[in-house]
Amino acid sequence: STSYLEAMAQVYAQCFAILKPQGLMILVVKNFIRDKKEVNLCGDTVKLCEQAGFAFVERHYRKLPSQSFWRVIYKQKYPDAPVLDREDVLVFAKAPMRLEV
Repeated sequence: STSYLEAMAQVYAQCFAILKPQGLMILVVKNFIRDKKEVNLCGDTVKLCEQAGFAFVERHYRKLPSQSFWRVIYKQKYPDAPVLDREDVLVFAKAPMRLEV
């Protein structure tokens, strides 16, 4: 079966293929908790997009106004688990192809 990251690598490659040169791709991504540890989905997303050919431009943070129902339940069950209180807004550009001389 295809993993989430493998599937998203295909999505980002297709986005790169259809986006015009200098075009922007803006993603909203949030890390998640697995086995009481934070999984760096934002970092994985940057790597996948760069592998697809995008140039990472900038990152913005959005503070979440509240926790989801599932996060509240998880925190009650595992009080020592980290609290994720933001999501990342990642900006990528499709740089024009450069010919090496």
